[in-house]
Amino acid sequence: MGGTTVITSHRLMNGLVGYWACEEASGNLVASYGSIPNLIAALISYHAIGKNNYGVDFGTNLSSAVLGNANSRLYTDPKYDKISISCWVKFNNVPSVSGHRQDLVVTAHSLGNFYSFTLRVNTSDQLEFYTTDINGATAGGPIAAVTLTTVPTYHFIAIARGIGTKPRIFINGTGYDTAGNDQLTSILVPDSTFCIGNQYDGASRHADAIMDEIALYHRDLSDGEAADLYNGGTGLFYPATFN
Repeated sequence: MGGTTVITSHRLMNGLVGYWACEEASGNLVASYGSIPNLIAALISYHAIGKNNYGVDFGTNLSSAVLGNANSRLYTDPKYDKISISCWVKFNNVPSVSGHRQDLVVTAHSLGNFYSFTLRVNTSDQLEFYTTDINGATAGGPIAAVTLTTVPTYHFIAIARGIGTKPRIFINGTGYDTAGNDQLTSILVPDSTFCIGNQYDGASRHADAIMDEIALYHRDLSDGEAADLYNGGTGLFYPATFN
């Protein structure tokens, strides 16, 4: 269970679009905060012990939780070219064992194999975060300094900070600038699904992991706010420890 520390130096509710506590035993994911419609479970998801009470085990049956095209555009558009994702993840198997990359959070686009933003783990077991701009150019890349394992429960934060900057990733409270390119222009507005746990139903990209306490922001979180959300490994969870 999470601690009861309340951080007052940062406004963790500011810019929060949606928050999923992932307490459901099966079926759809319902936002604990925000007006985002339910994330439809493409296959029934099962809960497991998460970071804070229960989480959703997306590795159980190749499941995903999906927001449809129109709602994805309405709610997950990276306004002002800044967006942040926070989540807790415990891997059942890492990609080098499962044999495929694992997509954690993806907002897709119907033109080719594009996405507005994607947080995923590559087959070298490195966390990656990418954005795609309106010209089809990608920004971001992997964090080669950290090889992920099945041992800890990880706290991930991925941040798109705007034009002229590299996306940034926090892993268990430590910040890294991603490898690869800076963001050159505006992020592609999503017109296809927003997905958690998989880009689609199937074995080639699903997250073989338990995910919990997922937050989506329409702004770039500061280093201090990222540290607050990690909270020394204890975590801060909506609503008890947000302000």
